[in-house]
Amino acid sequence: MRSYHSIVYICSVSAVLVSQFVGFAAMGVVAGFSYKFSIILCAFVVLLLSLGSGMRGVAWTDAIQYIFIALLLLFSIPFSVKALGMGGFRVADLLHEEFFPTPELKDKFLYTFMPVLIGNMFNYEYFMRFMSCKDMREAKWASGTAGVVLLVTALPIALLGSVANYFFQGADSAEVFSLILNAYMPKPMVVLMMLAVLMAVLTSADTMLISLSSMVSKDLYAGVLCRNRPVTELKYFNRIAKLSIVFFALVATIFALYFDEILKISFFFSPLTSGVMFAPMIVGLLWKGASRTGAVCAICVSAVLAVFYLTGVVTVLDRVTGPALAGTISIVVFSWLFPNKELKKE
Repeated sequence: MRSYHSIVYICSVSAVLVSQFVGFAAMGVVAGFSYKFSIILCAFVVLLLSLGSGMRGVAWTDAIQYIFIALLLLFSIPFSVKALGMGGFRVADLLHEEFFPTPELKDKFLYTFMPVLIGNMFNYEYFMRFMSCKDMREAKWASGTAGVVLLVTALPIALLGSVANYFFQGADSAEVFSLILNAYMPKPMVVLMMLAVLMAVLTSADTMLISLSSMVSKDLYAGVLCRNRPVTELKYFNRIAKLSIVFFALVATIFALYFDEILKISFFFSPLTSGVMFAPMIVGLLWKGASRTGAVCAICVSAVLAVFYLTGVVTVLDRVTGPALAGTISIVVFSWLFPNKELKKE
């Protein structure tokens, strides 16, 4: 189970890293740079941040950048409200509109909702952030505070989206943000907002690289290949961690140059990650009757089904819900058939 988790999440986080590079390049094109140059620039900056500062440095730079991003987003609210008012729309009117104005948007929402909902229950990056706190109380306080901060940050983003929906429906998605800025904001604000978006991408990308480095060095090398030996006894641990950062930055650069559909890239591996790991991670945690054999069988069954979803052979149910449901049924059935030995004695 640990080997599967390590390998498949390396693939998943790598895909998300590629999408971050593509997002950076899209903003670079809007700013006047070429797509290829923007990809290479993103890789170079993220590589320097990750190699030069490590996890602690990345955490500090991300925190500083996020404060800057949040302030700029709050400053954008008056411009969004003014733009909506010029078009005859009130902010209060937004609450009465349909959440899904078109079937296409509903399909896109469902495509991302299930992977995010299920995957966030055991997301690797969230686990790392939670475990970095000194105790349970700090972890709960930090998680709750982050949730409130993100809700506040979501308001200006929603208003910018409403402006785009009302006035720029026919525009290309990669260009619409630039159109909003140039149409309704002064030039200094345009430059600052573009920097905010670029920083938002960089803060995600360097975190992804650090996560990938940890998965290869600690989870795969130390945890699986070296059977949980202390890190201090592993001669090549630090070297593998640094080489992993360079390797995945190079891989993300190559893929980002040829694939530019962010949504499909980000959620491509969701059936193999969120769908397959739901049963052993959630059902196995909450149900006392779950057995080791049941968990392993659940992974095998749901992984095969997830591959069928990825290849388009199976389309019934959501691509994440299907494997998650199959895994849940499997862990229940096989746990009853093959309980743990200590449960048999009881």
